[in-house]
Amino acid sequence: MSPFVRRELGIRRSRHAYLIRETLNRRGWTLSSLARDMGISTQTVSKVINGQSHSERVLDRLRDENVPEHLLHDPRRLERRMAKRFSAVRFPADDGGALPCNGVHI
Repeated sequence: MSPFVRRELGIRRSRHAYLIRETLNRRGWTLSSLARDMGISTQTVSKVINGQSHSERVLDRLRDENVPEHLLHDPRRLERRMAKRFSAVRFPADDGGALPCNGVHI
């Protein structure tokens, strides 16, 4: 995944940082208590929530704490969606003929 896309996902997550923190607070977690429970620094958790980092471990834990998926903007999820979407796409054959593209002939 390009650095540009990763940065954009981070920006999107940073726009939801307050809602992510609010979800954690409702479940009884502060950033420092969550970090302590995970055995990592508070700064690491904060950087992920603020979109400056994409730690798989922190994103998975946020998911486990019922932070809604649409707030996380996880690069791994985007890669899976893109792979799934483009796995069904077929491109024109080298001989000039057309192959089906999602069931539609081009």
